[in-house]
Amino acid sequence: MFGISVEARPLRRSSPTGAGHPRRGRPSRKDPYGEPGVEPRLGDLLSDPVTLAIMRCDGVSGDTLDAVIRDAQNSLKARRRLV
Repeated sequence: MFGISVEARPLRRSSPTGAGHPRRGRPSRKDPYGEPGVEPRLGDLLSDPVTLAIMRCDGVSGDTLDAVIRDAQNSLKARRRLV
């Protein structure tokens, strides 16, 4: 209808040993955030090249983002005092 052809491919089935699939269990040393509940530090996220590229594209400076984060922290602290 739209001039797109799709080839039918057989579904891949995993072998009984799971070859070709990542191992489950302990994450590799190269993947420190591979375990549930482990989160990167804010400084790590803000220095990540992908984050910096997105900030550049969006016209967000590091100073502006720092100010937004500080305001959010102060707002949360003020709410906790009220409770």
